[in-house]
Amino acid sequence: MRKPLAILALATLLFAGAGCGTPQLQPISLTYWRAEDSPDALAEIITDYRKQTQLLHPNITVTVTSFPSDTYLTKLTEALAEDRGPDMFSIPNAVVRGWKDRLAPIPKETVILGQTVNDAKQIVLANIKTPGLTVRRLVTDYAEAVQDDVVMSVPGAKPTDPPQDQIFGLPYSLDTLGLFYNRELLKKAGIEKPPADWQDFQDQVQKLTVRGDSGITQSGAGLGLASNVPHATDILLTMMLQFGAPLDSKPFPNFSSVGPGGSRFAHLPAVEAVYFYQKFARPGDDSFTWDAKLPSALDAFLTGKTAFYFGYPSELLTVRERAPQLDVGVAAMPQDQLYNPASIANYPVETVSKKSRHPNEAWDFIQFAASKDEVSKFDRATNRPTALRALMNNQVSDPEVGPFVKQALTAKSWYFGKDYPKAFSAMTDLVEAKPDLLSNITMDILVSNAEGKVRGTW
Repeated sequence: MRKPLAILALATLLFAGAGCGTPQLQPISLTYWRAEDSPDALAEIITDYRKQTQLLHPNITVTVTSFPSDTYLTKLTEALAEDRGPDMFSIPNAVVRGWKDRLAPIPKETVILGQTVNDAKQIVLANIKTPGLTVRRLVTDYAEAVQDDVVMSVPGAKPTDPPQDQIFGLPYSLDTLGLFYNRELLKKAGIEKPPADWQDFQDQVQKLTVRGDSGITQSGAGLGLASNVPHATDILLTMMLQFGAPLDSKPFPNFSSVGPGGSRFAHLPAVEAVYFYQKFARPGDDSFTWDAKLPSALDAFLTGKTAFYFGYPSELLTVRERAPQLDVGVAAMPQDQLYNPASIANYPVETVSKKSRHPNEAWDFIQFAASKDEVSKFDRATNRPTALRALMNNQVSDPEVGPFVKQALTAKSWYFGKDYPKAFSAMTDLVEAKPDLLSNITMDILVSNAEGKVRGTW
């Protein structure tokens, strides 16, 4: 666990008279908002925090509230604007930079008034000082994508001082897309193991797709559209990155060029990725397996009507709860080139509000919760892969979390602008974009237009 840097006792001068009883602290209540995860996911950590600090600051309580993800950011934005927001909150990694002005960075040290025991075995009040996480330590301890998302430059204390890098959030996990598969359907189709690359994926989808007079009766995968495919934009972005589009180029993602590794495609990598994604919902294509008449890809997977589902690690809990009868396996995301794996990082970042009246206490708790000894409890409760390098070996052999852990070290973030919802909307439109030859609008133009809209949000 983290060690306090120093305990500076204020002795009995801070309470009325020596020998008049245990010094009392003012109660401090920290509010913590998060999306989707049950508040119980942090219950054990909160208990540990109070036990670990029972002689230091037993007056601090942490109340966690969870919201549905589809309304969470709207509710949070409104609450912060009206000065009724929480002390701590989680936000997607893609919006951290856009929210910078609302966040308090990790201080060099937290200073908290608490209790300790002096040499005379008396309980006295004390200032508890604990060092904050440094940028150098964060780079060493966490997967590479984390530093790109949470480290930002701020002006120096004086106009003549150079800018300083500070940390504006910490993750408890690092999530990427994986491939959920129905073992029973694969077995019936004579498939021994899930696909490792996209060519194998296409071949297996063709074997797994069953069509009848009324249309598709069994789908190989929910893929090709946006309306009924959860995470469609993230899937397309992953394909773009794998195919060679330099999405992680600075300062903007680049859809209309080729990365340093070159390209093996006739079209630009981003264009090729759109064509490839859409082919699974294109009637007449050998890989046609999905259409707009089908339900949500997750619902189809839960009812055994589709063999593959692209999902995030925490969704496996949903699958287990809603369809306990399914024999579900988890595999890594299919790759374009196995020797050069790539995936998109998409995970919550835990932050402290700039408007919090207790930023020291809030950051003290988040750093405690994100520490090696504690964060593994959250990851187990939520079925998520760790973001800490030191804990990855503990999870890599887990059949359900291991595939995601292996992707964490090579995962990349793609968006560092200020209006992710607009950028996300532009990418969602691209998922189902269709060229119009009569108007001379090609897929290259559609991809270039999407890139322009994304850059416009910087």
